[in-house]
Amino acid sequence: MTGDGTNDAPALKRADVGFAMGISGTQIAKDACDIVLLDDNFASIVSAAKWGRNIYASVCKFLQFQLTVNIVAVSLAIVGSVVFQQSPIAAVQMLWVNLIMDSLASLALSTEPPAEKLLERPPVNRSTSLVTRQMWFNMLGQAVYQLSVTLFILFHGPEVFGVPDGNYIHEVPTAHYTILFNAFVMMTLVNEINCRKLDGEFNVFEGVCSNFWFVGVLVSTLCLQVIVVQFGREALKCVVGGLTAEQWLFCICVGLFGLVWQQILNFGVRLVARPVGRRKAGYNGGSLKFQSRTGNGYRIYSRSVPFSSSSSRSAHGRMSLRAATSPDLFQGLHLDGARAVGSPSFDGARQSNKSAGAAMGSKVRFST
Repeated sequence: MTGDGTNDAPALKRADVGFAMGISGTQIAKDACDIVLLDDNFASIVSAAKWGRNIYASVCKFLQFQLTVNIVAVSLAIVGSVVFQQSPIAAVQMLWVNLIMDSLASLALSTEPPAEKLLERPPVNRSTSLVTRQMWFNMLGQAVYQLSVTLFILFHGPEVFGVPDGNYIHEVPTAHYTILFNAFVMMTLVNEINCRKLDGEFNVFEGVCSNFWFVGVLVSTLCLQVIVVQFGREALKCVVGGLTAEQWLFCICVGLFGLVWQQILNFGVRLVARPVGRRKAGYNGGSLKFQSRTGNGYRIYSRSVPFSSSSSRSAHGRMSLRAATSPDLFQGLHLDGARAVGSPSFDGARQSNKSAGAAMGSKVRFST
């Protein structure tokens, strides 16, 4: 809704998004609206819609990334505390993970520039959940993969890597828990790239070079992780001397496999969302607003149910409508003293609707 006068204030206030003119608009209209166009240019609405959708997408990206990390971290801490009476990830290491998850990730994912294809998306209803079905698949799928890798390292890491079992050594940091911590961070950093896309796009690197902040945060986080693991020692609960080249290669590989796993998740979502069959458009759907001696009301018809005998509630009672076709519907309304005040929308033929309007004898505008 756009407006500039005082009389537009009620409509601007009730609209989902109200635009007021910044130069020619009155102060009352500006107070009642949501967005003020400072240059009085309607083309600015397109820019405002694009940036608004970009902010909404950035919030969803960060939410998807943060919830995935929280699910894995909390689950891993619970399993370790129940089985071995200690968390595999130390408190200082969890603080570093929180720094990656909150501060650095929010800076990287919230600085994505708006793309033109954002304008091709349909509007989002205010009651729609922030977490879509695709996001649920991404979060739970990535959480299952990361939790599977970390639990494998937790229970079978000493035998696979030939290192002392950190589950029973509490005095000094062990290579066992350092590998687990490093693998978890590597998978988290790679998942940050996956979280750039919300609709299951296959090319998760699209437009990454246009976001300097994202590339800078990702590279700097990776460099800091190398310093933490190799030189953190007892202060950061990492093994003295750091990890070997083979251990680093394992951590990097399980992290990069998160990209492949994301494509598997995208393919799975497409299989689940594929329609079983396509129904042909029927001639039974539609709606009609009417006024009558008994009150006002509206009639809604389903595609799957023909125009059968039913009733519609009005302001002062019930009006019985019996009709089998569009013309008969209007005849029934006309005989009952009803007058159409809306724009009927039917899936039937256009000529049938026109003949119905002629039979009713009232001015009706038909949607095609």
